[in-house]
Amino acid sequence: MWVQASGPPERQVVLFDYTTSRAQEIALRLLEGYRGYVMTDDYAGYNALALQPGVERLACMVHVRRKFIE
Repeated sequence: MWVQASGPPERQVVLFDYTTSRAQEIALRLLEGYRGYVMTDDYAGYNALALQPGVERLACMVHVRRKFIE
C-alpha cells in the first residue's frame, strides 16, 4: 500500500494506491517526477527511487529500532 499526501493544509489530499507488488518499477512509476521526502524500509528495490534528483529517503524508525535491539 502506497500512501501519498499533498496539498495546502486547508485542502489536503491523501492518495492510497494498492499494488500486489512492491517492485522497484512500481515505486518509480508512482513517484515519477516527484521531489521531496520518501519514508521506506530498507528494501533494496527502493534504492533507485532514492537516487532520483530531489528525492530524500527517510528511514522507517520501526525498522531502525529493530537493528538496535538485534
